Amino acid sequence: MARAARHDCGQAAVLGLLAAAAGACAAVRNPPGGPPDFDPPELVSVVPDSGSIQDNFSGRVEFRFDEVVSERSAGGLERLIEISPRHERLSISWRRNTIAVKPRDGWIQNTVYHVTLLKGATDLSNNVSDSSTTVTFSTGGAIPATVLSGTAVDWEQSRMAVGALVEAIHLPDSLTYTGRTDSVGNFRITALPRGDYLLLATIDGNGNRRRDRREAFDSVLVSLDSSATATLWTFAHDTTGPRLRAAAQIDSVTTRLTFNQMLAPAEPARGDMRILLLPDSQPVLVDSVMSKEAYDSLVAARRALAVTVADSLAAPDSVAVDSIAATVEETEDPQLAILSERPKLSDSWYVVTIEPLLHERRYVFVAIASNIEGAVEESRTLLVTAERAEERAEAAEPQDSL
Repeated sequence: MARAARHDCGQAAVLGLLAAAAGACAAVRNPPGGPPDFDPPELVSVVPDSGSIQDNFSGRVEFRFDEVVSERSAGGLERLIEISPRHERLSISWRRNTIAVKPRDGWIQNTVYHVTLLKGATDLSNNVSDSSTTVTFSTGGAIPATVLSGTAVDWEQSRMAVGALVEAIHLPDSLTYTGRTDSVGNFRITALPRGDYLLLATIDGNGNRRRDRREAFDSVLVSLDSSATATLWTFAHDTTGPRLRAAAQIDSVTTRLTFNQMLAPAEPARGDMRILLLPDSQPVLVDSVMSKEAYDSLVAARRALAVTVADSLAAPDSVAVDSIAATVEETEDPQLAILSERPKLSDSWYVVTIEPLLHERRYVFVAIASNIEGAVEESRTLLVTAERAEERAEAAEPQDSL
């Protein structure tokens, strides 16, 4: 009994020591986790100061945040930084709450720089910053009070070019200053050296900050003293003329022709179109050839006439007339005013024949068309007309099994 009692006391002593140790550990260890973080990283300082003159500058531009940011932000830190004037290769470093950058070939002396940290900085809780910051400084000499501004239009889509790449190439040293258009297609680049520039706007479809061969762009020469402005109408440039891609029958006398690129905005001539009926290549008389804009206007006019006739047959309604009059008076949209300065582009023609096209026949359409740059091409496409309506109806009827 005494041995058993001593054994029990020994066990109790060991358990007591373990419990005390566990208690001591629990007392000094912070509880796991913490309050959830829903706030994106906030930029607290930039070095050097924006607007400063840094003679013979050779250091890095540093963006410092209020918390640790991920070095995988935006899929790679190189996607977060833009330097203007452009350098082909950048050296970007990361250390906890700081992102630093400098050109691999060094800063150009006596030059005004714009270094932009784009939105997309991400903290360790995956909160993403939705704001961008630009620091402007000089590596020697005063910062000029100049402004190069304007608007870029996506002419092919008949809309403002949002997020387009803007390049101002200084002549003759070819320093390239860059910018982006905003949500309404406007751009503004400040503190550029005075002189002549080749100004370009590009629809940067792949987001690589470069003008690629197939991307729509426009360019213009500008002279910058204190300020300059320009409107750029971007479109895909092609030295090969447009070729027919397809033909679709709209009605018995109207066919829509689609080309492989945008056409010159001038109205096509009837002589630009030939139609041949196979198999004997018998010519078909053409009444008219219209651009998409002219055809849409014609259709809209016919619909308006139909509505007018219907309204004239109905009883007058003063309330309806007042409501229509109230909607006519609208505030002029500056974007619409810009878009109306040039005709809409299209890749289509509408061809109207004097006589209806025959059913279930093969027609060859031969077109001579030019693109926006004036390149001309002759091409052809085939149209097989539909079967007669009564034959389609008979085919749709269920057959009598008897």
